[in-house]
Amino acid sequence: MRNVWQQYDDQVVLEGLNLDVAEGEFCTLVGASGCGKSTFLRLLLGQETPSRGLITLDGKALRNEPDASRGVVFQRYSVFPHLSVLDNVALGLELPRSAWLGRLFGQAKSEAREHAAQLLGKVGLGHALDKYPTQLSGGMQQRLAIAQALIMKPPRAAAGRAVRRARPRYPQGHASPAAGPVARNETDRVHGHPRPVRRLQPRHPPAGIRQGPPRPARARSLWRAHHLRHPPQQRTPRRARRHRFAAQRFRGARSMTDSTTLYPVFAEELLPGGGHRSFILKRGELLRLTDLHGNANVSLTLLNAHEKTERLNLPDSLKCQHTARLSNGHCLYSDMGRVLAAIVTDTCGWSDSIGGVLNAQEVAEKYGQGRYQELRNGFFRNGVDNLLVELGKWGLGLSDLLMTLNLFSRVDVDEAGILHFAPNNSKAGNYIELYAPMDTLVVLTALQHPMDPNPEYAPQPLRLSWMKADASVAEHCRTSRPENERGFINTDRLFA
Repeated sequence: MRNVWQQYDDQVVLEGLNLDVAEGEFCTLVGASGCGKSTFLRLLLGQETPSRGLITLDGKALRNEPDASRGVVFQRYSVFPHLSVLDNVALGLELPRSAWLGRLFGQAKSEAREHAAQLLGKVGLGHALDKYPTQLSGGMQQRLAIAQALIMKPPRAAAGRAVRRARPRYPQGHASPAAGPVARNETDRVHGHPRPVRRLQPRHPPAGIRQGPPRPARARSLWRAHHLRHPPQQRTPRRARRHRFAAQRFRGARSMTDSTTLYPVFAEELLPGGGHRSFILKRGELLRLTDLHGNANVSLTLLNAHEKTERLNLPDSLKCQHTARLSNGHCLYSDMGRVLAAIVTDTCGWSDSIGGVLNAQEVAEKYGQGRYQELRNGFFRNGVDNLLVELGKWGLGLSDLLMTLNLFSRVDVDEAGILHFAPNNSKAGNYIELYAPMDTLVVLTALQHPMDPNPEYAPQPLRLSWMKADASVAEHCRTSRPENERGFINTDRLFA
């Protein structure tokens, strides 16, 4: 970097920055929040063009637009919430080799997944290949993002606070000697040989920075905060929106902040296993369904509370969002193109849209008669009858029971087109939050999935919690794709 300046109107963010980074060397920027570190990274990655100065890589000027040669680990991780750990990393190998479908098949797919699994093993995620990002700790998500960036063997990689929490530590705060910076060690492995080692001490540390004893690390710290001129926390909302990450736009990634810290619960009740319930979720309300003991399943259908001929349309919900299952960031559409509810949080990671609901014959064949005459209130209930009881309270009947979504359950389709139920998909404490952009009639029952192989009749209880929320809680659903934006516009017109 030679005399690099970055300026927005009359605001100077970077001033006269000069820097040389040797091959295989780490360079760390330290400065106050909002001082321009991320601006520096965007320049380095070609996302922005400097106002003045020159940036070169191997003697050649950087391209003025992003390309696939960049390895990026964002401060807010760019992992895709709808993909498993393995699929998140393998995607980097699949997209370049299958530009039209974005998927590989047969031996090519096996090789890509094997390569991805090896890399994940090196960053300590070999045991979590089938998990989803929402099921990982913060440090594990960081390592996943690092693997996602390194799978393409980029000549340059940039990380915004990406390795801070990825280093396991011993008690008393001592760093594990085997840990090291994960990305640095993996860079050695990706390139197949150790990189040059330079150990340079920090220079001109800013006030308030506590220096510990020197570590045998391969990093050079750049203590030049006077070059980073942007005052902390001054980025405008417009710029912040412009730099929203692709993973957020693509499938509605959302930080897993507990909504109860933002929106207090005003009502709560227990839905016992085998129970059923119906109610109107009013516009602006948030419903949280919590799996109390694990292995829960909730069969649910939705209707317009004021025009009950408008109902949940699962085919449209799947087609317009290009998915075969529904999770965080997805919308549940009506047959009028409006959003009945939006899934704003999902710590389970998968809800089944194709399995249907248990009927009386299936219950009798799988679990026996379980009649009321012998078992009284413990008799074996079935999903169809439970939902019909609730629909009857609203003047509806069998012809109104069209489509159901199974929350907390996962059904996979293999390459031969055969459906497979995934046991233990939901763990105790997993929860799903639905936001209502319109008054929505919710009808649900807590019963086992029709494909659940458990031979015992054992429906699990849930806790239902209601909160008042504002529209911003569903912003990531709205902006995840143009179709969802249109669906929310159609819904908003009801209240114009």
